[in-house]
This record gives sequence, structure tokens and C-alpha cells, in this order.
Amino acid sequence: MINHIKYWLMPKVLDPNERGGWLFNQQSNWGEYLDSLNVNLTEGDVIYIANDQVGIFAWGYLLEKRLNGRIFINIGRGAIRPTLIDKAQIHQEREISELLRFSGGKFTFLTNKQVKIINSLLPYEVSKPPMPRKKQFIVNQSIEENEDLCTEFKLIKNNKIPDVAYEYAQAFLNQDGGRLYVGIQDKDKIVVGNNIEYSKLDEIGQKVENKLLTINPPIYPREHYSITFHEIIDGNGSEIKDYYIFELEIKPNEFNNYRSAGGKLLVKTFSGKRRKE
Repeated sequence: MINHIKYWLMPKVLDPNERGGWLFNQQSNWGEYLDSLNVNLTEGDVIYIANDQVGIFAWGYLLEKRLNGRIFINIGRGAIRPTLIDKAQIHQEREISELLRFSGGKFTFLTNKQVKIINSLLPYEVSKPPMPRKKQFIVNQSIEENEDLCTEFKLIKNNKIPDVAYEYAQAFLNQDGGRLYVGIQDKDKIVVGNNIEYSKLDEIGQKVENKLLTINPPIYPREHYSITFHEIIDGNGSEIKDYYIFELEIKPNEFNNYRSAGGKLLVKTFSGKRRKE
């Protein structure tokens, strides 16, 4: 289950006579029908409210979602003014220029990249939503990070994960740390994921840890590395069952002479890794 904050854009017809009753420091009721795409809305989500004539004019937290024949939501604790972000500003930003089209009048799920752009455009004097804190992996879309000396993408079979993690752990340890992502195409940064049953995650994680234990000198979880299986979502914010991105994070350290059990020493390069000596 995805339980972190999600971000949405909500289309609303702008009625000037209604605006005076929107008390965002308390709570406002929005009687809006939510279709099947919007069942992913959960309490605590951030909702930006927009009109295609003016742009974004409000944002707030989803306080309550209830069903009474139709689904209604309550929004509160945000900011509102006739124009928070003018439509011209939105159209100038390539990543968010299409947001005001409101295809089908539905809520639009926002990517982390879009949220960061929107928040950067909000006036400095108004309160702003929190920036996304959790990494986001959307199937068939590219991620924000690039491959470099500290980042490596791989698309491999599940049974290869322990061996690849083992080699890149050494390579990162002998540089300045870094991150290995398995389930991402290195040629275009597109998220594909690895098909892994939830019950198998601990098994794969344990196999990786067992391999890392053979590195000399020894390395330990938390102190030297961490392992994470990230959920993958679709373009509507729905979790894709049993598909994950494996991440191995190697933390920076001053020692740079870590070797395999056989004495091999690897270092990270911009294009992958190489043997030293």
C-alpha cells in the first residue's frame, strides 16, 4: 500500500460570489463527485484547485472523504486568493503546461517533478504545501535522477540482484558512496520495475545482505548501506501490484580499499565500474 502524501490538481468552476466562504484556516466543504480514478485520494493528500481561465487559485489538505450517495471531500489549512499562479506562468513551464486542460473534468495526479515546479511558482508570502519527501517511481516514465559517478541504473532478472548489488557495493564503497537502482533502463531512465511477489522481498533482501557480508573489511546495515524496495505506481497514482524498484544505497566513507572475498578491488566509473590494479 502507498501511504505517503499524494498530490492532485482539482478542476473547479470559479464563482466569485462563492469565494468569500472559503475559510482555509478552518475547513471548507467541496461537494465534488469523484469517479473510479479518484478512489486513491486519502486524508492528508494535498489538492491544488484550478480553473482554466485563471490558473491555480487555491490549495489545501484533504481532511475528510466521505460517501453519501456521492463522494464528498473537505479541504482545509491551505491558501487561497484570486490567482495564486497565473495560467500564463503555467503555460510557460513545459512539465506543467498541459495541466489546465482537465481531460474529462477529472482530478489529475501530479508527479513529484510537477509539484516542485508548482510550489516554486507560488508567491513567497503565502503558505506552501510540503515538498514531496518520498521517491516516486511511475511505470513507463523517466525518473529525475541521471546516471553518474554516484548513480547506476540496471534492468536485470531477480536472481541477478544479489551479485550485481555485491559488485556495485564495492565500487561505490571505493568511491564516495552512491545508489544502485534495479528496475530502471539505463539508456533512457524509464521505470520498468522487477516483478517480485511481496512475500519474496525479504528473501531477496537477505540474499543481498549475505553477499555483502563477504566484503572485506566487513560492512554493516545502517552504518554502511541500506536496502529499499520502492513501490511502482501508474499515472493515476495507483500501486502496481508486485512490481518494485530495488535500491541499494552505499553511504560515503573515508576508507577506499574494500575488496571482494577473492581480493578483487572495484571502483565506480561514469559508465559503470572497473577493476583497479
